[in-house]
Amino acid sequence: MGSETDMVRQSQALDSDKQTLVYANYKFISVTETIRNTKNDFRKMEDEMDRLATNMAVITNFRARISATLQDERITKLAGIHALLRKLQFLLELPSCLTKCVELGAYRQALHYQGRARAIKISLKTLLECVRQCIFGCFGLQQVQVDCHFLRLYLWHFMADEELVHLLLDLVVASAALRCPDPLPMEPSVVEVICECG
Repeated sequence: MGSETDMVRQSQALDSDKQTLVYANYKFISVTETIRNTKNDFRKMEDEMDRLATNMAVITNFRARISATLQDERITKLAGIHALLRKLQFLLELPSCLTKCVELGAYRQALHYQGRARAIKISLKTLLECVRQCIFGCFGLQQVQVDCHFLRLYLWHFMADEELVHLLLDLVVASAALRCPDPLPMEPSVVEVICECG
């Protein structure tokens, strides 16, 4: 009877060990499957990272090309504005040139300068179109105000229609204000003081 009880206990102990082994085996199988799935997930993630790196390289390339194109357009616009400003500089120097010509008796030269003065109207219209194509910061708008006020002081002498000069210069300032995201124009009295000092 004692050996029979021993055998039952040993059998129960073996059953318990067997259940523990089966449970451990299931855990091991579960961990193995998790590792296999993780390995597959990492492979997928590596593939996705490679695709992402390729897409980022393509995006960077497009961005560089777009930036270069925009930079070329800006340079072209700025060169056009620079050329226009050189022409307008002639207009600012025109009164002194005409006075010298008259004093020296160089009437042909004075007529030549007067003929160029007819270009004032065309130049102001061109300036207006250039301003309509630009975007101005706050200080850019204020500089346009000063420039237009300065031109207003001198250009009317060379035009038969003074009102046209004032109208075109007002349009230039208004267009610059429209092309400025945060317009903060100077007070007219401040613009006058700046032009008197210049």
